[in-house]
Formats: sequence, C-alpha cells, structure tokens
Amino acid sequence: MKINRILPSTLVCLSMASLFVGCYDEYDDYEVGDAASQYNVTFATASDIVAAKSDNGCTVTLQRPSSEAASALTVELDVLISEIAFDIPKTVTFAAGDTLADLVITFPADMELNVPYSIELEIDDDYTNPYLAQESISKLYTTISKEDFDTYAAVTFVDGFWYGEEECEWNATVEYSPALDIYRVKDAYYTSNPLYFAWDKEAGTVSLVASDGTATKKWVTGLVDDDYGALTAVYVSGEYVAASKSIEFLFSWTVSDGSFGKYPVSLVFAE
Repeated sequence: MKINRILPSTLVCLSMASLFVGCYDEYDDYEVGDAASQYNVTFATASDIVAAKSDNGCTVTLQRPSSEAASALTVELDVLISEIAFDIPKTVTFAAGDTLADLVITFPADMELNVPYSIELEIDDDYTNPYLAQESISKLYTTISKEDFDTYAAVTFVDGFWYGEEECEWNATVEYSPALDIYRVKDAYYTSNPLYFAWDKEAGTVSLVASDGTATKKWVTGLVDDDYGALTAVYVSGEYVAASKSIEFLFSWTVSDGSFGKYPVSLVFAE
C-alpha cells in the first residue's frame, strides 16, 4: 500500500522536472542585448524646418553631452525617408570641444515652393544610448519646406474675443506669397498657427484659406481654453474697410462642446 502512495508522488515530481527542463530548453538560445554606446548623441532640432525662397539648403543640429566633448567625433546617420532628392550627408562631425554639430541638407534645384516634404533621419546605434530616459531623440521625423512669403505690411492685430470683453491689440506683420497669391499673419496669437487669407482687392473681399491656398472655413488657432480645450475660429465673413484701412474678420469661436458666439478680429494697416 505504501508503494502505491509513493508512485503517484514520484510521477508528479518527474513530470514537473520535465516541465522545467522544457521551459529551459525553450529559452536556451537567449542572448544578452547589445551594450549601450559610450556616446549619447541626439538631435537638437525637433520642429519642422522652414527655409526662405533664396536658401539652397537648411541645417539639422545634433548635440552631445559636454562630458563627451573633449575630442572630435564623426557620427554616422541613416536616411530612412527622403520624400524628394535632398542631398543629405551620411555623417556629421563634432569638433573637439563642441557639443553641437550641424548637418547641412542641400535642396534639389526643382524643389517646389510652399510644399512640405518629409524626411526621417536616425543616428547609428554606435553613437547614441537608447536606454536613457531623456527628452532628446536619436530618430528625427520632420518636414522641410521652402517659402516665398515676404513682408507685405505692418498692422495692428485687434482681438475681439480671447482677452475678454475689452479689445486687446498688438503689433503684427502681414506677409504675402506671390506663388500662392495669399497672405498670412504669423504672429496672430503668438502660437504656431498663422492666420492665412486671400484678398481680392478689387472686390474688397477677404476669405479664409489653408497654408496651401485652398479655401477653408476653419482656423485652428492654437489657443486652448482652460475649461473647454482647443479653440477653432470658424469663418463667418471677411472684408476690407477702406475708411478704417482695416481687414475685418468675423469668426464663430468654437470648442468641442459648442460655440462661444461670434466675435471679430481686425488687421489695421499703419498709416
């Protein structure tokens, strides 16, 4: 009777042993990951790149810690995406003592104006440390565009909504693009969302457009209400008023929950 009690226990132990051996065999080809690089080179450039019409290229800046800057260092790069035939060097060199280095990207001769083109660059693993928790990045996805916008006129930007019941105003600049035949105010609300518009001077009408010149009814202002979130200005009307030498917009100021109502924005040209 004792043998019968011992045998099942022995079989259970053997089965468990086989299970552990099986698990071990399944992962016995595990390999330790690559060691972190002795360098920590990352991209300092993060936002989209906008070049002037006269420019033949642009720069992307790389950075390294001051603790690694004693000697010169040449870093290898991989070009993962280049939407058009940009001339992008495969290496960039830090001079001894420098923590910043510029990668110079040359534009193709037939690059179209006012069109954003995508690029994606990656620093070779031998020159960066992916295991560090940091805001800077070793892979950069951005767009490059070449613009022909130039200064058209100085104006006073008059806000009739954002700053409360009393109108608030500040100096701004209207720019014009001959290629697109549109205007913009880059510093409308000091966000990264310019106000673009088309202006028929003969008819005196002004209409809202997107950055590529196509008609639109919505201006994503970049403003954020503390309670209701992002604000969009929906175009209601626009005109040039000769008597006041101003462009007068009327917008419906909306958030996801609805509209705050219709309020004006004016561009008053200097005398």
